[in-house]
Amino acid sequence: MAEQHAGEPQPQRDLVDDEAVVLWGRMLRVTNLIRGKVRADIDGAAGLSGEYFEVLLRLARHPGASARMTVLAEQMSFSSGGFTRLVDRMEKDGLVARTPDPDDRRAVRATMTERGGELLDRSLAVHAPRLHSYFLEPLSAQERKVLAKALDRLDALHSG
Repeated sequence: MAEQHAGEPQPQRDLVDDEAVVLWGRMLRVTNLIRGKVRADIDGAAGLSGEYFEVLLRLARHPGASARMTVLAEQMSFSSGGFTRLVDRMEKDGLVARTPDPDDRRAVRATMTERGGELLDRSLAVHAPRLHSYFLEPLSAQERKVLAKALDRLDALHSG
């Protein structure tokens, strides 16, 4: 074992089995396993990347399938520059269009196009049933309620 000298940082390897570290790792692993399956399903159904699908899904939840770019970037945890580049690619592919915001002439909205809506619909026809199979059906009704409550609490704690 290496000799520790005064002022050197102490190894923290005793924390590898810390409950928070273990549970966080397990949650990320399960999320990544399901995400991989879901992304393959969406790509196979409509040829959409996970990011494209997520933008279209979020737009569909807004009135008129249109939202301010800044709102969408925040919802997706993107920098404004990164989100602008994503929308540039989606616009080039005919999935969204930029439109002026009628309430603020300085703001720009992303609006889903008809083609974007068609690809979203095709993706959701596969995505929703498969997500039930991968995520909900293995859990009991009680486990789903506990999970929803825990996620609500964590979301409220960290989003505010």
